[in-house]
Amino acid sequence: MAPVARNPLMKLLLPRHFSGRKLAFLGYFYHSSFPRVARVDIARFQSACGYAYNQAIGTAKSRLNFQETLQLAQQNILGSVSGLFRYPVKSLRGEALRVTDVRSSGFAGDRVWAFRDMERNQISTAKRNPLLLQIAARLRDDGHADLTFPSGEIVRTDMPECAERVSNFTGRQHALFGLRPATDAAHFARPPVAKEKFDADIREVLGLLADETLPDFSKFPVEVLMNATVPGTYFDAASIHIVLGSELRRLQESLPGANADVMRFRPNIVLNDLDAPLMPDDLIGATVRIGDVVMRLDYPTPRCAMTTHGQGALPKAPQIMRALVRDWKHNFGLYASVLQGGQINMGDPVQRLDQVN
Repeated sequence: MAPVARNPLMKLLLPRHFSGRKLAFLGYFYHSSFPRVARVDIARFQSACGYAYNQAIGTAKSRLNFQETLQLAQQNILGSVSGLFRYPVKSLRGEALRVTDVRSSGFAGDRVWAFRDMERNQISTAKRNPLLLQIAARLRDDGHADLTFPSGEIVRTDMPECAERVSNFTGRQHALFGLRPATDAAHFARPPVAKEKFDADIREVLGLLADETLPDFSKFPVEVLMNATVPGTYFDAASIHIVLGSELRRLQESLPGANADVMRFRPNIVLNDLDAPLMPDDLIGATVRIGDVVMRLDYPTPRCAMTTHGQGALPKAPQIMRALVRDWKHNFGLYASVLQGGQINMGDPVQRLDQVN
């Protein structure tokens, strides 16, 4: 211990009972705080501490670097995934997931089937036919879906009588379709509505009263406005829909007499931001990573009459739309597009990438 004795500071700083943690701090402090004397005394310090010094210094620096990295990452963590859902058949109830593969076209197995209202000559939607929401769909391993009716009866999409059963249940003639190519324009087109009937028609679809304003659709692509669904898909506007947990909580608190259940909003992802609530408008244009998946949050989700319809054990609740129009300006949730596919698991952190320094 002679080398240490020659330096009173070192002798003072290295009592025998110092723990490894204290040594780590001491080593880093001495090495960084006394650069001029470090070249002279560092050799004595090393000989006094030997391997412990090298290990302590390395551990201290590694921990500090890790803490810096962790702090930087935490600054951009928006929350975590608390819900994953897909809807194998458009406008039917969907299923909760623990893990899902995500492609540029959205969640694997999401909206891969749809019924066509043969009387209206367009893809059927629960906006106009709420009884569709009383049927639940679950994707099978073979790509078909099991449809469960309120009676408990299960009909598969590969059964010839499937469309007939849905027709009888809803009271309207339906035909079942899988995905069609985007070039089949007639299949996805929205039938024209006479000018004098347009206002009443859109208010029926959106669940609006005569004195309520219409939502702003100016940010939507023309193909969304001109078609019943985006050509080549059975999505109304985008392949991914995200809802914030804090917004669900705030809506429920404003409607003590209604059940603002998450399933009314048909999200693919519920982002748990309850510890640090986010402002949806601040997220527009953000790029986020969830699991292996990178996506861009493109625009807010205007709500429609489907949020108010009864489904399963949830009763009809028109007051939900009144609150959405009054306090949320129609918008609740965010539409997103997939930039990089991959896998998402329940509990995955949601990290904002476009603000990482």
